[in-house]
Amino acid sequence: LARVRGSCAVLDPYAGSCATLLAAARIAPAARTVGVERLHSGYVNLDDVRADFDARGLPQPAGLLKGDYRDPDIRAAAREA
Repeated sequence: LARVRGSCAVLDPYAGSCATLLAAARIAPAARTVGVERLHSGYVNLDDVRADFDARGLPQPAGLLKGDYRDPDIRAAAREA
């Protein structure tokens, strides 16, 4: 995260609660952040993650994807987000 600046892109392939994306958005609000999380069924609530960004006054991630980043379709979707 030390190199996050301006409008760079930050991908977190194992986003979890999106702490990495929250930090990136705080350091560089113009950064395009994308997170991928496969444990979404009851373990990670992406609506709660979005609410966390709102509560902190940070811009929403460009994408919060449900799936396994090793899947080529998920990687393609992350690039497009």
